[in-house]
Amino acid sequence: MAQILELEPFRQKMRRGEAEGDNARRPPIIRDKEIWTKDYCKIDSVVFGASFMREVLDHHFPCDDAWPYHVLAFVDAVFNLERWGIEEVTACAQTLKAYVVGKMTNENRRDLSAVLLLVDLIQKTPIYRRSLND
Repeated sequence: MAQILELEPFRQKMRRGEAEGDNARRPPIIRDKEIWTKDYCKIDSVVFGASFMREVLDHHFPCDDAWPYHVLAFVDAVFNLERWGIEEVTACAQTLKAYVVGKMTNENRRDLSAVLLLVDLIQKTPIYRRSLND
């Protein structure tokens, strides 16, 4: 039998961090070694970066519908770099960075700075590699 659920009380609990049991929101673990040792010209490293961004953004903004779109658009632009060009990657990166900077507070500054770093690394590594090969 169907059951009707109200989402607003759940969203309020998530915003306050009152999730029950295994669903409790734990802060993301940021390891500099994991971020800096990846080669962001390879798609598996880009997927790692996107997964890390998802983890951090979902922790801080679980009920916001904008960040998943921005992250996916950015990853799609990176994946289609050869077809769409560097301009599309740059535009998507700027949109994602503007969103993150707009949501930054003193409490989440460290985590969101790691997201900004990843966006820069993913955006600029292929461009840098191309300049070395030319």
